[in-house]
Amino acid sequence: GVDPNTGVVSFVRNPVIPVCTPAQAAALNPQDQCSTGAITVFSGGASYRYEALQVKLDKRFSSRLQLTASYALAKNTGFVAVTQYDNNALNYGNVGTPRHTLTVSGVYDVPKFGGNSLLLRGLLNAWTVSFIAEADSSPPLDTMLTGLDLDGDGISTTLLPGVSSHNLLGQGLSQSELRALVAQYNASVEARTRTITHPDGTQTVIRPRTPFNQIISPIVLPAKFSNWDSFFSHDFRLTRRIKIKERATLSLIGEVFNLFNVANLTGYSNVLNQPNYGQPSARSGQAFGTGGPRAFQVAARMEF
Repeated sequence: GVDPNTGVVSFVRNPVIPVCTPAQAAALNPQDQCSTGAITVFSGGASYRYEALQVKLDKRFSSRLQLTASYALAKNTGFVAVTQYDNNALNYGNVGTPRHTLTVSGVYDVPKFGGNSLLLRGLLNAWTVSFIAEADSSPPLDTMLTGLDLDGDGISTTLLPGVSSHNLLGQGLSQSELRALVAQYNASVEARTRTITHPDGTQTVIRPRTPFNQIISPIVLPAKFSNWDSFFSHDFRLTRRIKIKERATLSLIGEVFNLFNVANLTGYSNVLNQPNYGQPSARSGQAFGTGGPRAFQVAARMEF
């Protein structure tokens, strides 16, 4: 039952199978028509499907230059999380793969200096420049409500009502459409909200509750939010080869990762009923490497 003054749910239920008495629970008689507790059910059926169109262009090494460009238009769908028992389709959606991915790499051998100066020939010859650049579109973001079991099925994590599958924001659901669904949800909450005026003139707002006595409050979206961030990184390498002996070569290497220091934000919250929805909390690759903060590296390699 529900207390009309507080909205608190009492948890008094009529189980489908009566609860066993202490004597029945101790006897463990399979003929007794009663339940000793929750019934665990296992089910299979998770599936995934990756579809992509990939185009690759190669310029084989000639005229001191080699280039490779690869583009993929992808869609990756499958099981994401159990948020609904009676409609398994709501447990599926976009897995989180970027829709567009572009990678370009190249190697260029700097032409030899043909002048008469031995010093300039020694400084300007045997250089190689190489690079790899990657650009990914932003992945989709989920639209979850946590701490709320709206339908009383025992799962306190659910999709926003009106959303058909997981991870739709950015791939199937626009920000304006999400705001409209949130407005509908909030209107439903307000329609079930009551205000009690006490004899002393004070008022108490009684919000609706779930069957598990969880208070349902309106969603407050941030003024600005996003479904993740696009990914950009440009890595370069400069190599100088020095021939020491007939069979020994020393390579001096200098590298820079994420040359333009693009932020590549990650860690976006996908929980709508939290104040940081659609807000980043980290950078991609916080450690040294591609996509992380701009970093430099030097190395030497001996071949013999």
